[in-house]
Amino acid sequence: MKNVVRRLLVAWAALTGALALASVACVVFDVAKAFFLMLLSASLVLLLLAVSFRRRIDRVLTAVAADIDRVNVLPASERVQTRYRRERVIGGILVAIAAVGGLYVAILSVADVEAYSALIREDGVVENVSAILWFLAAAVLVISVAVRWKGAQRTVRGRMIWLYSPIIAFFITCGGEEISWGQRVLDVETPEAIRAVNVQQEITIHNIGSISVFSNAFFLIAATFFLLPPLGIKRWPSLGNYLRHYGVPTPNRFAVWVFLITLAVWLFVGIRFGTLGFHPYSFLAERYYNQMDDEIFECLAAYSFLAFAVMDCAKLESRQDRV
Repeated sequence: MKNVVRRLLVAWAALTGALALASVACVVFDVAKAFFLMLLSASLVLLLLAVSFRRRIDRVLTAVAADIDRVNVLPASERVQTRYRRERVIGGILVAIAAVGGLYVAILSVADVEAYSALIREDGVVENVSAILWFLAAAVLVISVAVRWKGAQRTVRGRMIWLYSPIIAFFITCGGEEISWGQRVLDVETPEAIRAVNVQQEITIHNIGSISVFSNAFFLIAATFFLLPPLGIKRWPSLGNYLRHYGVPTPNRFAVWVFLITLAVWLFVGIRFGTLGFHPYSFLAERYYNQMDDEIFECLAAYSFLAFAVMDCAKLESRQDRV
């Protein structure tokens, strides 16, 4: 396990070095300096923390590896099995909605820039829909937990609280941030202390200091959640047994497909307007609004998390033998 940690640290150091070179190039050519310096600083701080705590990280990973081995030697009759109610029907509907919505957005971005801009404006359709999707995702996930709560063992209930509460809180926070926690609806003035540090001078967390920091963090969270577990489970089936054993919430294949559609639409729109990426720059002569692709990604990502919650609610598990 020490070799694994060492390889990860080396890879991380190489990434930090690449960011350092990119930052130097940006300073020389006087473009996107703040953005790359921000990424370099964040990567450097996290790398130093990882190096400082590498022994503790190694101990944790070693313990997890040993537990994975223990779970995978259990008899097949004691392993947790997962299936879904009407998986193909529910999943197919979720994917179809994402595909139709994504296609509409892609066509609109090419055919009518003015209409597209109106769609993503502040307090517009996309922003309000995003908030609704986040709150729906939180509500559906609460229902999912409530349905499985009855009859579950005490240890299982404890795990459900620890595993699902942070996700539900994350959904509610994202929904609140989308609508500035109702500030404009309730006509609440922004306190002067927040106004001084908030880019958009509103009561939100993600606009403090730099929008790009939180946008990139959100992208990494979403991509990690939807892409790493499926890839890891496909590569190491024993990991899938381990996650099911402890009831760790992972995205169903249909939710992953919804997120892949999200990435495809985001790439198309970002390339179309020259604003691809979560940064304050536009790389086309037209100098489009630099968040032309960001708002759509946030909305479709919210729908991806709703798809995850819906499929989780449809999940059936045999858990009577879980320890």
